[in-house]
Amino acid sequence: MRRAFSLGKPFGLSVALLAAITPVAVPIPPGLGWTPEFTIYDLNGKSYTNFNMAAVKPVADYVYYCSPTGSAVASPASNDPATPITPRRLVTLANTNGGNIKAFVAPGIYYGNVSPDGNNFTCASVTLELWVGQGIGRAIFVKRNTNAAAVWTLDSGTTYYTAHSTTGTTGVWDLLNKDSGGAYSRLAYAPDLATCRATPGTCFYDSTTSRMYVNPIDGRSLVGDQTMMVTTNGRVYSHIRTDNAVTWIGDGIDMIGGATMQQATAGKTAGFYARNCGFYGSDSTTTGSLAIVGSIDVRLIQCRAGGAILDGLNYHGNSAGDPRVLEDRCYIIRSGYQAGGTANNADTYHELGKGISVSCTYKSSQNRVIQNINTSKTFYVRPTVEASLATDATSITIVAGSADGQASEIWIWGLGSGGIQNSLQGGFYAYAGCAIRYANDNFSGVTVAPGSTGTIGSYAA
Repeated sequence: MRRAFSLGKPFGLSVALLAAITPVAVPIPPGLGWTPEFTIYDLNGKSYTNFNMAAVKPVADYVYYCSPTGSAVASPASNDPATPITPRRLVTLANTNGGNIKAFVAPGIYYGNVSPDGNNFTCASVTLELWVGQGIGRAIFVKRNTNAAAVWTLDSGTTYYTAHSTTGTTGVWDLLNKDSGGAYSRLAYAPDLATCRATPGTCFYDSTTSRMYVNPIDGRSLVGDQTMMVTTNGRVYSHIRTDNAVTWIGDGIDMIGGATMQQATAGKTAGFYARNCGFYGSDSTTTGSLAIVGSIDVRLIQCRAGGAILDGLNYHGNSAGDPRVLEDRCYIIRSGYQAGGTANNADTYHELGKGISVSCTYKSSQNRVIQNINTSKTFYVRPTVEASLATDATSITIVAGSADGQASEIWIWGLGSGGIQNSLQGGFYAYAGCAIRYANDNFSGVTVAPGSTGTIGSYAA
């Protein structure tokens, strides 16, 4: 007997099973004021987007290959892997040729005069993509006060030192020991040399001898080691500077130290797209790990950021307009590194910035973890937001606004695996005129901090 075909049970699947394997589109709040080109999906408590990185990579007019030992002066023909150049040389060739530039970057460590180091791209677009098949590891741009790896000498026990003269602040990064989220570990500052010697995972800078002392967390010998990275702030712009309406695309590239900035000048629009990239540092007092300014489309896919004195991810508008941001499955850690004050956050939007965050983790922030101000509009889908590390009145997890009378709005749809933790003062705070609204989960455990006078409550998703 022929069986009747059932739409509810194609190929023998039950309706319940079909629902369990069919993603649901997450509705974007109308108040966000932005209809993006991608869709947010949720399946069994996990959310993601269908943003297509390949679609934003333009057809290259010129293709180059970069390596840490590439030529700093050669002008190879396009698409010649036999003649690699340095990324610093790439800037010169890209600006000379113009158009859309693509560079395959070999794994390895690129120090100051090898990395772009603040040189300004003026071509139409630049794509930096990991050069697969050229060894293991990642391509890492490092901002140091020298153009080579540190040379380590045993001090005593498991503590080592290296000569390091600097007029600015300095950070130490352990490239061998990543945390649970895949981010490089930044060593904590010890108050004195004795404490450093006694405490694995710390560093101490002796300004009288111009030595950086390090006690590795794993006790390994640093003699001949190139993975314990001492960085310095240097110029505000270190690895990325494209303030001429250039579109920057990164795929599998890490940047450590200095400061990273993408800026659109007045009246221009640029794009910033990164997948599987890392933005670490800086110790600059003017910017954070990644600062975006202007009318820029920003798409961050499975990226990591943090370890900065100021913010992890910092978005601003200017006279050209305001950014439109997607953070998709990103991981932001240790923002406002060992600093005080209320201005240092893991994630922060200003002016009329608009942002969507999907399944991101924000943790170990020294101050308010997320604080979006002015008239910014942001939408967080299943975030994991850990409590602030602050122990004063700034210890709040998510804040809308920075003063009464602003109009910042934050929507939250569902909770991530780690939920939203309450900080010392509470989990939510909204200034008068601002709002935090939530849906699609039980938010009853998230407390409201004292003094909040804005709108905090559920919305109809």
